[in-house]
Order: sequence, then C-alpha cells, then structure tokens
Amino acid sequence: TQYRAVGGRVVAATQEPIKEVVPMRGLFPTKIALRLEEASYVDMALGEGVRERGAFADQIPDYMPGVAYVKTEGSREPLRVRAAYTGDDDITELVRFATSHDATVLDFPNRDNSTEADENEPADSPNTDDVEHIEVIDDGEDEDDEEGFDAA
Repeated sequence: TQYRAVGGRVVAATQEPIKEVVPMRGLFPTKIALRLEEASYVDMALGEGVRERGAFADQIPDYMPGVAYVKTEGSREPLRVRAAYTGDDDITELVRFATSHDATVLDFPNRDNSTEADENEPADSPNTDDVEHIEVIDDGEDEDDEEGFDAA
C-alpha cells in the first residue's frame, strides 16, 4: 500500500491458486486468470462469484494461448482479453527488418511545392513548415557490420 504512493508496481504470480503462496492476493486491484484446471480455481484467482458473472477461465482451450480473464477493482464484470502471440518466425523477421541496411528511406513531405489553400486538405492540419528536414548520408561503412554485431 505504501509502494503505490510513489508510482511503484508489484506483481504477484502463482501457478496454483489453491495454495496460499500469495496470502495478500485480496489487496491487488487487478487480477488476471489464464487457463485454469478447475472451475473453483476461477473464484480463488479472481474473487468470489466472478465465474458466475462470465469468467470461464477453466474453459479456455489449449489452442487459444494468451486468452485470459481480467477483474479490476471497482468493476463487477470480468473482461475477456487476449494477448498478442508473437512466434519465433515473427521475431526473426522483425530483427531482420530492424537491422537491415538496405531499407528505402522516404523523403519527408515538404509543403514548399503546395498552393496556399488546398481544397482537399483540412483547415486544421498541422503546419510542417517549422520541421527541420534531416538528410541521412550513407558512406557505405558500418563499424557494427565489421565486428559481427548481431542485434538478436
């Protein structure tokens, strides 16, 4: 209760809600239940009567990883959520994309060539006249490549 005053966060996790490994679980304002084995575990993890109000964490199938039920303080109804699944292939592709040196650099749009009042443009569009255009110059040398740097 004192750590919250300074903006701190405490996370407690248990794989078996029947054990009292987190004795102060009632003090946590947000509770999350992933797939559980028994119907009685839902109320143990999220609070009394939450399963009757729709948190069927014991019925989440194996083929739906990331699905959970969330119960927040001040809300009677549980919320069904799903975390995004990022597989190994997705992570490999992201690393390849982020570390690629052959990416195409697009020019920043410049308003110098536009007319004073463009009819297709909304009147409240941001003014980009104050934005400084930075030109990237690639000299073809990259110290990280020579050292065998691997961002993954």
